[in-house]
Amino acid sequence: MNKNYVAKEVKLDDLVLDKENPRFSELYNGSSKESDIVEYLLFTEAAEELTKAIVDADEFYYDRPLWVFKVDEKYIVKDGNRRCAAVKALQTPSKYNLDLPRYEIDKIPVLEYHNLSELEKRIRLEHTSNLFKKWGRIAKAIEVYRLFKSGSSLESLTEIDSKPKEFIKIGSFYSRVQIKPIQYIKTNQLFR
Repeated sequence: MNKNYVAKEVKLDDLVLDKENPRFSELYNGSSKESDIVEYLLFTEAAEELTKAIVDADEFYYDRPLWVFKVDEKYIVKDGNRRCAAVKALQTPSKYNLDLPRYEIDKIPVLEYHNLSELEKRIRLEHTSNLFKKWGRIAKAIEVYRLFKSGSSLESLTEIDSKPKEFIKIGSFYSRVQIKPIQYIKTNQLFR
């Protein structure tokens, strides 16, 4: 199988946030300064929660590389802008009024795509199709409740949803309701 990308690590300073990202480009009308984009992602697109999760986990999630496309000597982050913004903010957290310690990360794992149209197609499949089905509300709630009962902190549960308390309530309800499998009756047993 011929891959359209190469897995590698890239210096944080060589990663450029994609201000044309569809997730936030229609709402963001600020400057093209990277610090302004980082601030927008932190406080409007919930990247602040990612900063806390990275500090709590004491690592960047290496199993979730950014998807990038190289232009000149820089790498445009086409998928993973919130994660990238979180890491950039952690380099100087006081600049963004984050009450977190400085967390230095020099390199980040990426998948460097060679063909921009292939990368854009892959992103569309990831974010708009049913090929990668996201958990529904009840499934999230049950998982949050299970993790909370096993000792996970509310803070750590924000990785799944920004309002874990609501999901704990929903999950506790569904864990009390026992859904039994439907028992099928053979047709000949119905008419005896």
